[in-house]
Amino acid sequence: MKVRKTLYGLKQTPQHWYEKAKRTLLSIGITQCPNAPCIFVGTIIPDQPPIYLSLYVDDFIYFSESPAVTDLFETRFSAKINVTFEERIGYFLGINHRIIEHNDGNIQIYLN
Repeated sequence: MKVRKTLYGLKQTPQHWYEKAKRTLLSIGITQCPNAPCIFVGTIIPDQPPIYLSLYVDDFIYFSESPAVTDLFETRFSAKINVTFEERIGYFLGINHRIIEHNDGNIQIYLN
């Protein structure tokens, strides 16, 4: 028998997800860092700040200075892959992220 798509829990599943996510990122104009294969960057809206993305197996984290860029990224990525996006990062790679935004524009980030 031949499996037509990767099933959750198989040994090859993380690699298949990574390859699918990578192909999707490249197709929407986000390029892979040559020295760090899990880091991606791209300018998807001309004259807007780039988006930065870190992909590790089946989790990723991304940010941009422009909310329009992150919104467009989410729209384009979710049009190709069925994913859900969380508003705030909680845990990523076993690290708890706590972000505090102050009224004066300063941001504090705590990792533990």
